[in-house]
Amino acid sequence: NMTPYSLQSVNHYAKLISEKGKQTEAIKIFMEGFEIAGRENWYRIKRDNAEGLRNSYLALNEKDSFYFYYIEMINANSQLIVNQYSMNTRMVESMFVEEKLQKEINEKEKDIIREREQSEKLISEMKFISTLTILIALVLFFSIYVIFFQIKRKRKIQASKQKKEKQNQELRH
Repeated sequence: NMTPYSLQSVNHYAKLISEKGKQTEAIKIFMEGFEIAGRENWYRIKRDNAEGLRNSYLALNEKDSFYFYYIEMINANSQLIVNQYSMNTRMVESMFVEEKLQKEINEKEKDIIREREQSEKLISEMKFISTLTILIALVLFFSIYVIFFQIKRKRKIQASKQKKEKQNQELRH
């Protein structure tokens, strides 16, 4: 089981062999890396191995193979660019989604704050109304008490006056 990193190391080894002039051996190694990278969709490594094949065939003056792997190198590079573009597009899309979600969260937080402020205002108004109602009730109670007390006092004074008049009338008779 090859990983992209181990396959990249094999590619570097093949380049060293190619630089020493052992093109046939380098082609075998590049070809194996090219095939594995193609199966795994590792386009950067496929491109690098196609480039190694292109250079080795150029050194052997095999122009058909040189052109074939030159085109393969360009195709792998194009696919790499498309994949990077797709990945960047997905990243940008996810950033927009994240930004949209953050805006929604901010709006929800603002709604909660507004609701809390409205609740606090309503509670404050209810406290004011309750206090005012209690004050009005106390004023009414006190007023009724004062009126009742004055009526009682007037009756007492009247009764006292009537008693004195009766006594005065009895003394006169």
